[in-house]
Amino acid sequence: MRLLLYVLVVLPTMAFSGDRIRNGGGIAEQNVLTAYWNLDQYIKICTQNEKTCKTTDKEKALLGKIRKNLELEYSANKNEEGEKKETQIIFTTAKKEKDASFFTIGGEVKIAKTGDYAADPIYFNTDLMYSKNDEGLVEPISISDSLAILVHEMGHHHDVLDHTYLSLVGAKVSAMLQKRMEEARLFPHSDAIKAVVINEKNTKSFPSFLIFVQDQVLDISKEIKDELKCSGAIPKEFSSKRPQGANVFNLSWDIKNVKKIKKKKIRFTLKGNLALFCKKDAEIDKYQKEHNLRVEFKVRLVTKKDSKGEKIRSWELVEDSIDVDQVFDPWWFIIRIPNLGNLFTGQL
Repeated sequence: MRLLLYVLVVLPTMAFSGDRIRNGGGIAEQNVLTAYWNLDQYIKICTQNEKTCKTTDKEKALLGKIRKNLELEYSANKNEEGEKKETQIIFTTAKKEKDASFFTIGGEVKIAKTGDYAADPIYFNTDLMYSKNDEGLVEPISISDSLAILVHEMGHHHDVLDHTYLSLVGAKVSAMLQKRMEEARLFPHSDAIKAVVINEKNTKSFPSFLIFVQDQVLDISKEIKDELKCSGAIPKEFSSKRPQGANVFNLSWDIKNVKKIKKKKIRFTLKGNLALFCKKDAEIDKYQKEHNLRVEFKVRLVTKKDSKGEKIRSWELVEDSIDVDQVFDPWWFIIRIPNLGNLFTGQL
């Protein structure tokens, strides 16, 4: 417990540098960029479940146009050499733009604005991206909130001017994402260190798995997909059969396995239940439920200078420390409930 309290005390916000880890800005900014670069997947979760998402034909058509046009939208993020620059999303304030009405539309100050054409910049008002909750703690806008805003703004790129209509479409897509998203926070009421998993209700999809450490984001979805095998009760090392889809759920932190590696390094462990879609001949066999997923990673304490030149201490991810493991542990024997049928596909 002393170790966890120590981590909590030294967790101010700061920017980092790195390669595969996406860095910089703040937690809200990273949530916006996470939603932005995953728009196709997140919108598809809604359009493939239209009865649950409750989209009309008109709304589904608009979402289809947004998805189809994403390549053009993303082209705004490349320079003449084709290098990625992330310039379509711009975080700013009216003060920075030296225009008090920069984010004012129809007499109201908005959180975002854009132009009428694909690849036009989308400006986010950082003055509204963080707010205090009832406990007085500052909360960033979430990934699902960011998704709603992005759908709204990109709707303007398809000749839609009705703000109320676009907000409704964005809210539907956002609500659907929330149904498929599971968050595990290390600390209550804090997004400083957390993991996010998103499962599609699809037998041929794998979960999206993100690790957040302050304003760093690491996507380990591919590492998880590459680790999974349809081994049943036999050790996975003896199986070459790969699942065609999977779900990860009941995600939590294994507090007992939090370990101080060195003076300035700590190892964290995440665990969750695994359900694998495995094939038998040409047909879906069944979910295999004999394994759990374990994810370990390290953070290190660093000292850097803030914008005022003052030294501050904070944590950053150690990128090459990620370890993903499929562990034999038949969790379903414990929680299986009679007469509920197949809980994973929704069939009773």
